[in-house]
Amino acid sequence: EINKHIEEDDKEIFIIFDSFTVFYDFTNTVSHIPAFMRHLQQFNKNLKIKLVVTFQSKDQISNIILHESDIVIRIKRIGNGFAKDVTGQLYVMERSGEAPFAENIFNYHLSDRSARLFPPGMSRPKL
Repeated sequence: EINKHIEEDDKEIFIIFDSFTVFYDFTNTVSHIPAFMRHLQQFNKNLKIKLVVTFQSKDQISNIILHESDIVIRIKRIGNGFAKDVTGQLYVMERSGEAPFAENIFNYHLSDRSARLFPPGMSRPKL
């Protein structure tokens, strides 16, 4: 099914799963999920296949996947809804080289029609 959507000149593709629970539809045994994900990434040797997966909980399988990930992005809401400038923080950890891995932190502000990202200590950009 994936091959139908790959064009001849594609070098890299992203497969996005908006919920980790979709993997339960593909395999009947939870312990097979990491192997299934590796198989997805390696099924076409001519392509760089990147998987993007969202998690809502931390169970044993999601922890295994997190430890094998190249990039981990965590989102943390801040405050009680009364903050004017900061809605939350975004933590980005890229696993390259040796541990410990560097983590970049960004503040974000959500409004009705947009999301603004800015470094901690800076005020929310006015656009």
